[in-house]
Amino acid sequence: MKEKIKNIIRRKTLVIPVFLAIVIALIIYGIGVQKNSSVSRDDYATENNEQILSDLGKSDIALETADEDETENAEHEPEQVLVHEASNSELNDQSVSDSSNNDVVENNGEETSPVSSKPQVEKITSPQGEEEPVYSITISANTIDGKPYTKTFSSSNPNDTFKYYKDVREGNKINRYEITMTFTGKEVSRRLVGEGEEIVATDPAPEDTIYRVNVTGYTREGKPFSKRYESTDPNEVITYYKIETRNEEGYFYEIKINMLGKELSKKQVKVDYTYKEAILGEEIEEFSVVEKPDETMKAGKKVVVQEGVDGIIQHIKTEKYLFDIRLSVDFSTKTVRKLQDKIVKVGTLLPLGNSGKTFSSSKEAINWAEQQSNNKNSKWYNHGFDVFPIDHTGKRFSVDFIKPIEGKPGDGIGFGSP
Repeated sequence: MKEKIKNIIRRKTLVIPVFLAIVIALIIYGIGVQKNSSVSRDDYATENNEQILSDLGKSDIALETADEDETENAEHEPEQVLVHEASNSELNDQSVSDSSNNDVVENNGEETSPVSSKPQVEKITSPQGEEEPVYSITISANTIDGKPYTKTFSSSNPNDTFKYYKDVREGNKINRYEITMTFTGKEVSRRLVGEGEEIVATDPAPEDTIYRVNVTGYTREGKPFSKRYESTDPNEVITYYKIETRNEEGYFYEIKINMLGKELSKKQVKVDYTYKEAILGEEIEEFSVVEKPDETMKAGKKVVVQEGVDGIIQHIKTEKYLFDIRLSVDFSTKTVRKLQDKIVKVGTLLPLGNSGKTFSSSKEAINWAEQQSNNKNSKWYNHGFDVFPIDHTGKRFSVDFIKPIEGKPGDGIGFGSP
């Protein structure tokens, strides 16, 4: 019985190397077929795998049938399974190989690949704690409407496919294709979805002459500038402004020229001047005391009727501008505070003479005093007299009589100031 079990295990062990040899041969053959045929590698591998598994199944069944009686009482042992895990380098090499043979012809007629990055594979840990490979590839292509985009596709199954659209120049037409690709960069199918219009070749337009002109002037707001203009149209109009000065006056003009530098128009624009003032210094004027005689007040009396205030005068420089151009300079004075003298009234009114009379002139006063001195009936008979003004106006006079010296009648007559 033990010898029979050993024979069965020996036959099972021989099946495994045969299986490995067939699988390796299949992989090598599949790669060769892929390079020389547009048939899907996955379909081919699937078909051959089914055939191999079928053959293996038949051989295994034959062996088991021949030893059916021997295996009925044999002890069960675990089946040994060989697992081959492809490394990242192998997957990348395979992806590059796939994509290099499936290029797309773009509008310029040159062979370029739609793959903007190599297919990538990385392992992630599933919720069950197992590592699973994830395949990703970045594509720069078009939507079915012709809008360009770049997108990264990813899947845990390298045989999954996705679709994109690409414009391909074929002859004198640009056709749009729907392309199906795997996540390893292999093109599976291509289907025409839109036929473009015929491209008509035209001669390139002659290069335009470029005209250049340098302008230095002002903007409408009066800001100076310097700029170089370029245009292919010699009749393009450039507008700027400039300032002209004559006789301390400024004039602002609007100028229009073309790209050849020819002046098309010139007209004056009214603008306001601006002024800048600078204080060069101040001068102080001291007030004076002014006495004014007053005939209504008693002589010698003084009354202040106005206090004195010193005056302040500034010396100023004034500059006249049109925007940033100085047109003229003027020097002047400005009264900041007006000078005010001190005014004092001084009384000039004198008391009347002993005559008690006032006269409008000295002549009138003298005539009256002489009559009184010569009139024997007057109390002022044989008296001398003095005529004087009673204030500063010289319009009012009075007479003051003087007693004569005794023993000398008539000798005491005198006259005051006329």
